[in-house]
Order: sequence, then structure tokens, then C-alpha cells
Amino acid sequence: MIRIVWFGAALLVLGAPHIAEAQFDLEVTPEQRQEMVRRIDALLGDRIAEAGVAIAARSSDAEFLRRATLDLNGVIPRVADARAFLADPSPDKRTKLIERLLASPRHATHLANSWRQFMLPSGLGLQQIQSVAGVQNWLRRQFSQNLRYDRLVSDFIVASGGGESGPALYFTSLELKPEKLAASTSRIFLGLQIECAQCHPHPFDHWKQEDFWGYAAFFAQLDQSQAMNPGALVSLKDVSEGEVTLPDTEIVVAPKHLAGSQGTAHPGGSPRMPLAAWMGSAA
Repeated sequence: MIRIVWFGAALLVLGAPHIAEAQFDLEVTPEQRQEMVRRIDALLGDRIAEAGVAIAARSSDAEFLRRATLDLNGVIPRVADARAFLADPSPDKRTKLIERLLASPRHATHLANSWRQFMLPSGLGLQQIQSVAGVQNWLRRQFSQNLRYDRLVSDFIVASGGGESGPALYFTSLELKPEKLAASTSRIFLGLQIECAQCHPHPFDHWKQEDFWGYAAFFAQLDQSQAMNPGALVSLKDVSEGEVTLPDTEIVVAPKHLAGSQGTAHPGGSPRMPLAAWMGSAA
């Protein structure tokens, strides 16, 4: 999930602190970055014109400071920072502000907090409360390292092992049920609401039951290792057996990407690897 916020001519990409490095591992010059900003502004301008939407007036410095700080750091600006920003006559002070906010440790913490709230289900049991800190800490490490979005998603989808791994705690918070993991991961990482197709064809989209359960089948062999001691940290593994069937039938559904192609696992690898590779592909 990457959210785009447009402050006048400034583009902020939340979830990818530096858009070029986050997506392509490239070193970019200031000129190249400016060209990317101009290109994105042009695309946004075209869509705004097509939609016939009136653009709001440019925000004041005080409005911009408050909005940017809340969006990128999750807090309002300090009084001293507000005074310094408002007194700064530099024409590029908004750009400099964005760079400072993105470089702040608060940025990774804010992103991790936002993602954790979006990812974990409500109503966790007492034994699942550790999921909150575990998932958030894992996410914060990824954002602190400015990990590419496709890498973050792929690493998350194929995670195994245990300890304080955020992905492991996320999977167990959904009881390792393929249908719950399918509904959750498609919503979080693909922006698709496909759970309506779990029991019947989607009433407002083209998804069918076979699409939903084919996606869910990637998680059918995910299992939790039995802990030897009560309270031991969770550990995940892929087992050799496990499948899903269409509800109220004995029809087995093979793993299948939502794009329509079959998911062929690599020998010895996790059955989730084809899904991770497809999610992280440019296609």
C-alpha cells in the first residue's frame, strides 16, 4: 500500500521514502528527481483535468507544515520547529522540510504504526497481543532500511521460522486459515477486496469462487510448529500436504494467481514463493 499526497507541486510517497531508490535501487541526481516530480505532477494534472476537479488554493506555510508533519511523522510540529519554518525565507523550505521529516526516526515509526493498525485484525485474544509489538517492530526495521516495496511484500509473504518475526505473528493472528490470509493479504498488498467471492461470485466485480480459493491455496500448506513449552515464541513452516476445496464440494482448487495463471512452486521451496514472485513482478 503506497499512499500519494500532493502538496501543491511537492509529491510525497508514503511507504517509499525516496521513490527512485525504493523502487529501482538507483542513485538519482537532483535533476533526475526533479524530472520525476514534473512527470508525476503532469500525470496528476491530466487526471484532475479529466475529472473536472477544481484544485484547491495553495496552502499557507503553517497549513503545509502541520499537514506534512502529521502525514510523515504522525505528530504535530514542535513550537520551535514551527517558528523556524515560518521565519525561513528560503523558496525551497518546503522541499527541505519533507527531506527532514523523511529522514527522522519518527517516519519509520509512524509508517509501522499505520501499517500495523491496518494489517492486524481487531479482537485479538490475550495470547495474540504479542502480535502487535512483533509486527510493528518488524515493519519499522524494514522502513528504517528503506527496503524496496516489492522486497518487503515478498519477504513478508514467504516468511517462515519464528522468534519475534512480524510475519509469523501476523499469520498466526489469522489462525493460519487460507481463506483469512487470502482476504487479508489481497486487501493489504494488492488493494483488492476479494472476500465476497469466498462463498459466491463477487456481486460487483469479476471475481469468482475459483479465483478466491485459488489464491487461498497458496497458504494451504502453512503450519505452525508445536511449541515444546507454554508461552514459547511462534514458529512457522511449510508442510508437504494441504489443499483447499470449494465450499460444500470436494473440488480441490490448485494455487492460482489472481491474474489467472497457475502458481508453480519450485522444488523444495515454499508453496508461497510463486505468489511472492508474482506480487513483486512488474507485470
